[in-house]
Amino acid sequence: MIRAGIIGSTGYAGGELVRILLGHKDVEIKWYGSRSYIDKKYASVYQNMFQLVDDVCKDDNMEQLAKEVDVIFTATPQGLCASLVNDEMRRKGESLGADAQLTKPEIGSLVQAIDRLIDQTGK
Repeated sequence: MIRAGIIGSTGYAGGELVRILLGHKDVEIKWYGSRSYIDKKYASVYQNMFQLVDDVCKDDNMEQLAKEVDVIFTATPQGLCASLVNDEMRRKGESLGADAQLTKPEIGSLVQAIDRLIDQTGK
């Protein structure tokens, strides 16, 4: 089981990531990141998730997040994400290569990209 974290989970793209990942049999979301809703239940933000998600939103503590998950999805503006990444995370990200990055027009291919990355990790 791949443990995932999502930074920006309460925005539009983040909400779509949550929806997609909840339906994936090999993924467990461990971190619902949101600066606006820290310590609030995710289902209080997305009320349609009340039977699916019992977790609370967490801050953007990247060091703690990196310890708790295998993969981090970011659904934030580019500048915010860049300011949160430390050198260790940058090295891990570089080892994946630029092909692991998706832009908004490619969001429809997210499920295939997730499956491909899970297959690559061998988990």
